[in-house]
Amino acid sequence: MLHSQDIEESNNDNDVEIDDDELGENVDIFAGPDRNLKLPLEQEVSENRIQLAIEEFERNFAEVYPSAGPALFIGSLNEAINHSLFDPVDRRPLLLYLHRNRTPSTHVFCKNILCNSEIIDYIDKNYLFWAWDCTRDANYQRFLLMLLEHVGPKVTAMMVKIPIDDYPQLICILYEQGQINAIKVISHPDDSSSVDEIYMRLLNLRKQFDSSLEIQ
Repeated sequence: MLHSQDIEESNNDNDVEIDDDELGENVDIFAGPDRNLKLPLEQEVSENRIQLAIEEFERNFAEVYPSAGPALFIGSLNEAINHSLFDPVDRRPLLLYLHRNRTPSTHVFCKNILCNSEIIDYIDKNYLFWAWDCTRDANYQRFLLMLLEHVGPKVTAMMVKIPIDDYPQLICILYEQGQINAIKVISHPDDSSSVDEIYMRLLNLRKQFDSSLEIQ
C-alpha cells in the first residue's frame, strides 16, 4: 500500500519534468503518419501486424516519457486474455491501457501514473498489461472489433458508452462466475493524476480477482 510519504518520494524520483516545448514537439508521437500502423477495418488484420503496432507503441512511449512504463504484453488481445485470465500456472487480471493522444489527461496520466515506480512494480507483479493506441479513429474501431470478437458484446457495449474525450482509460478485465467482466480503474479523467487512488483500485481489483478464483 502506498502511504503519503511513499507517494511524495516516488514522485520526486520518477516525475521527470517535460516542458511545454518538448511536449509540443512530441504531441503527435503516437498519432503521426510516420508513427502509426494503419489497420484497415475492411480487412482481416493478422496477429503479426497487431504485434508490430504494439511494439511501435512501446518504443514511442519510451521516447516521450521518463520510463517505458509497465512491461507490455506483446501480442494480440486474444493472446493476452489466454495468458492472463486462463493461464494454467499463473492466472492474473488483464489490465488494458487505452491511449488517446490530444486529450487533456493523457500526458499527465502517462507521466505521473504509468511512469511511477510503485505503480509499475505492482502492475508487473500482479497483472498482465496490454495497451492499444486509440488516437486514430480507425484504430479505436479496430479495438472495439477485437473486443467484440474475443470478450463479447457486454464488455464492448460498456466501452462504447465511454466518451472518447474521457480517454485515456485503464480497464481491468476479470473472469468471474463463468464470464468475462470489465471494470474501469479510472472513474473520470480528472482523477487520473492521483497515484494513491489508482494504486488502491488496482490493489482492490486484484483482491476481487483472487476471491473469484477461490470460489471456482
